[in-house]
Amino acid sequence: MLAGHPKLRNDLRKDNMEEIGARTDVFSLDGIAGAQREYIEWLLRTCTGNEDACETILTDDAIDLLASKLRTPLQVQLHLTLTLEAGYQTGERPVSVAVVESVLSRHIDDLEPTLTRNGYRMKDLVEQFNAKHTNSSRCLTIRWTPNGRASRVTRCSRPAFHCEAKPPSVICR
Repeated sequence: MLAGHPKLRNDLRKDNMEEIGARTDVFSLDGIAGAQREYIEWLLRTCTGNEDACETILTDDAIDLLASKLRTPLQVQLHLTLTLEAGYQTGERPVSVAVVESVLSRHIDDLEPTLTRNGYRMKDLVEQFNAKHTNSSRCLTIRWTPNGRASRVTRCSRPAFHCEAKPPSVICR
């Protein structure tokens, strides 16, 4: 049994891993994907011991914003903690969308954090696509095939922090 980021699945598809990759079945564990709101509500109820905690601690819009922006349990826990601390410091109860927006990272869905969440670093991408790594501050444009594999990689002329991942491609702005 092997466990890892989506990068492991792609590594097993490489020519030099053909023998191992052919003998593996890949299962995707999406964690809380699609259930972020329920996870946030469960956290609040469990931590407070109160079934009605959600309505008294965060507004519905604040929970919706957190659920729409965050992907992993670690992100949810971190940003929920930051939100509650900011709400405490401002004396706001229930905590509003404005407070949530003030603690959310503006770059949470940019290319670099998205790739990192999936187990990739610039070095890994260069190796994956047999590209030359001349300037790591450059962005890559990735074209995706219908089965989720990258089929073509080209370099953008803008810095990586101005890029965002939007399958079927990565768009530089």
